[in-house]
Amino acid sequence: MIMRKRKKKGMAGLLIMVMLASVVFMPQAGGVKAAGGQTELDVSAAANSELAITAEGEYLFTGTSASGKNIVIGSGAEGEKYGVVFKDLDVMNNTISPVCIKAGATVYLTIEGVNNFSTNNSNSLAIINVEEGANLIIRGSGTLTAKTTGSNGRPAAIGGNASQKCGSITIDSGILDVQGGVGIGSGYSASGGGGIVIINVGFITAVSNGQSPGIGTGNSVAAANLTPVIINGGTISATSGNGGTYGIGGNSTSGTDDIKINGGNLTAASGNLIRSAYKTSQGFMKVTIPGLTGSDVDSVYVNGADNHIENLHGDGGLFLYLQKNNEYTIDVVQNGTTYQYSANVLEADMTATLEETLDGTFEFMGTSIRTTNPAGIRFGYKISDDLRALDANNDGYEIEEYGVLVQKKEALTK
Repeated sequence: MIMRKRKKKGMAGLLIMVMLASVVFMPQAGGVKAAGGQTELDVSAAANSELAITAEGEYLFTGTSASGKNIVIGSGAEGEKYGVVFKDLDVMNNTISPVCIKAGATVYLTIEGVNNFSTNNSNSLAIINVEEGANLIIRGSGTLTAKTTGSNGRPAAIGGNASQKCGSITIDSGILDVQGGVGIGSGYSASGGGGIVIINVGFITAVSNGQSPGIGTGNSVAAANLTPVIINGGTISATSGNGGTYGIGGNSTSGTDDIKINGGNLTAASGNLIRSAYKTSQGFMKVTIPGLTGSDVDSVYVNGADNHIENLHGDGGLFLYLQKNNEYTIDVVQNGTTYQYSANVLEADMTATLEETLDGTFEFMGTSIRTTNPAGIRFGYKISDDLRALDANNDGYEIEEYGVLVQKKEALTK
């Protein structure tokens, strides 16, 4: 049973190579110092060219390009680190990946404003390619949209190309709306080890336009090669497409070790979110918390631990995956008001049923006593003097349980 209670209450070196007749695209032609100390690069100023960053530093990308621009971060050397901001950036490229993060590079990507990346996906390349051996950390308060307009169901929107494992992808905050052969993760038929997707916080919609998951590993990958997905929080909608089976993980029915759910508000727009083998092996059940409205919450706590949720799904839905055969107290803080639920999760998915409890609209009416010996008599409203006497005299009656009688104020009659 789920019960609800409401309680008031100095600049690094920069080398930019533009692959246009082998001409070096120097900083004065498009790289200027931004107010925040980064080198600012406007993609609008370098149409039909590749912006390649190979010197560690801080960079701010802005502008719009619908004519084949692409951004490459990293030289391929191990251990490089880059601080990158995408601010109101719009890049479309139907030939190569609009963004590529090379193996060996760690990129701390901050998203500001509204950012869009797109491709027709005809070349089996990811929209934001995170090569195996690269490390991408996404954060910020802006939005990032990466979607294909084509029907190639093999590469990821963010992650690996077709037949390529992704690198390490961590999402710490931001609003992401992605669609590709895989939304976030490794591409179709990827082989070998490597790759991981970690989601800590954020509002994420990830859709596959193939038979692969929204988050995880593309189709035609054996269970032993699935890219691990760890979800610690966030509000996530992950959906497989074109007859695919699972929103998170991989379509191998035997895989059980590639998904770890430690928090978050999770759902699929259609189909199943995770494979039944995982639910069985890990002992997780879906708990739906109804009755909430709007799209935002302040916080969600499960048994006192922060579940790292700051948004609800569009219908006000809150969907938790909790281990079965346990009891939980769930506190949802929305608009400064705490709603408290308790859930006894057993052997099946469950929908919360809400019961009104004391919230200021009830009035004390008395005390209920049940006694045993000889007849288990129940007394209501007030404790009778006779019962008090029997109990005091210790002549066979014992108090077994007691409780408080309440009644809604509007229902009282005097």
